[in-house]
Amino acid sequence: MTQRQLAIVLIILTLVGFIIGSTYAIYDQELIKGSTDIYPTWYGAKHFWEDGLSPYDDRVGEASQQAIYGRPATATEDEVRFVYPLYFIFYFGPLGFLSFELAASIFMEILLLLMGATLALSLYTLRWLPKPLTLGISILYTLVSYFSVRGLLLGQPAFLAFGLHIGAYWAIAHRHDRAAGILLALSTIKPQTGYLIVPLLLLWAWQNDRRSIVYSFGSMFGALLGVSWILLPSWFGEWMERVFHYSSYVANFPTTHIISHLILPEQLGDIAQALLSIFILVPVAHFWWRAIVLRDSQSLLWGLMLTMAASLLISPRVATTSYVELNPVVYVALMFLEKRRLWGWLSVGTIAFMVAYWILHIATVPEEVGREAPIVYVVFPTIIYLWLLVQQSAWKDVDILKAAHGN
Repeated sequence: MTQRQLAIVLIILTLVGFIIGSTYAIYDQELIKGSTDIYPTWYGAKHFWEDGLSPYDDRVGEASQQAIYGRPATATEDEVRFVYPLYFIFYFGPLGFLSFELAASIFMEILLLLMGATLALSLYTLRWLPKPLTLGISILYTLVSYFSVRGLLLGQPAFLAFGLHIGAYWAIAHRHDRAAGILLALSTIKPQTGYLIVPLLLLWAWQNDRRSIVYSFGSMFGALLGVSWILLPSWFGEWMERVFHYSSYVANFPTTHIISHLILPEQLGDIAQALLSIFILVPVAHFWWRAIVLRDSQSLLWGLMLTMAASLLISPRVATTSYVELNPVVYVALMFLEKRRLWGWLSVGTIAFMVAYWILHIATVPEEVGREAPIVYVVFPTIIYLWLLVQQSAWKDVDILKAAHGN
């Protein structure tokens, strides 16, 4: 056995050991008690496959509340109902047949590994091999930032959508167009993070002679919807009912709402929110007009990240766990700092930012269990959006379409 083969074997054994060990640690430490976001999916999947019970049935929500609160949810608590498209239970697969403790442990482990994979895939898409210090800081941010830890402990499915988006960006950069379309279709389990990105990318693909992306998206998305309707013909109406009911018990608002209603009365605040949302979308529209109409796809990743930041700022319902969608912006910022040899900003600055966000949450956390203060929603996407606008010229060197082909 050569040294290279031995190294590969050791890496595989180490990875397997880490997976087994960390899954056991999650299970043994009962961290799954906090994974409330995945309980209705597990319960809904289990009883859908075993008993034919719709995951949107009231009994699923009631059982979830009993398991999490030990009683029905109060008016100020999350009703923990299943509010995803029916096909999300397909992703959950055989985990629905396991005990919740074991299923949640495995699912949390999958999310943990997925976060590591998104970092690796992002770096590969950028064609950037960071120096050891930068790589260490990148790993630390990916796994220990406030948004990552909160999402991992909750068992938040938004991480799956994030991983699928990153996979689609990589596939687009490397012209694996069929894979890109399939990944975009699979990412629709979390519409509130992809409602701008997905249709705009499909329009871009159609206009830029990348139509295999559109065809494969249509085929996969059609299959997901078709199988869902075959298994549960009433699922779409039931899902819509759950989605519209969701706002009655989840008290979070888009950043534009929070900012515009700080000092203005309700009606004026609503007008200001609409105007602010339009203002935020103007640079996004300008980029995609160039990319789609003029076929100028330079800085595609910048446009994708600006669009994602804008969608998180204006989305009617968004959770801070979805802010991991902006991780590639952090990686590019670290890349800029490394190239300029600003090691202090790179290391101390990144760590200070992570600690500061944890402090911000702890200092402002409301009395209601599981809630977050409005300022926690506002700060991060606002900073990212403004930084992207200011640094647009610097991102011209971050051309993932050219980088992937060595041009």
